[in-house]
Amino acid sequence: VSLLPQALRGTVLWFHASDCAFQDCLNELRLVVEAVFVRKLSGTEECSQKLQIFLQERFKRLSCRMDTVLVNNVLSVPPNMLLPDDQPHKKYFQRLEEAEVCGRQALLAELEEQREQSVKKMQAVIGEVNNFVVNHIIQTCIYTTVGEKNKIQLCRDIIHNEILM
Repeated sequence: VSLLPQALRGTVLWFHASDCAFQDCLNELRLVVEAVFVRKLSGTEECSQKLQIFLQERFKRLSCRMDTVLVNNVLSVPPNMLLPDDQPHKKYFQRLEEAEVCGRQALLAELEEQREQSVKKMQAVIGEVNNFVVNHIIQTCIYTTVGEKNKIQLCRDIIHNEILM
């Protein structure tokens, strides 16, 4: 009695037992595809880290190139360019070279002064570090020497007491 409605339904709705087998195969394929997706997606973190490292290196290279282009082409003043302070030299060409030499000497003197100041600062820092290290080493040596002296006196007293007894 129960087979009749199923058979009737199968003939009316064009539903057969092979359809169930096909759905089972589709479900098995779906599980396999899901497993492949999960396996591939588990590697996305590593791939994203590799991509981030690649992009950082690329950005560093591009920023270095951009820095050199900016310094060489945009931020540098050509030697034949006259700044507003140098406008009077336009009229007096004979003094132009003399002014350039004086300007160059002034810049070199200022750079030398800055270098000397930085050297003095470095020497002061090195001197402070040296004094600290020397004082620390001397203090440590004094503490060690006093400790050893006390140990030697204690040993001497013990030996002296043993000899007297």
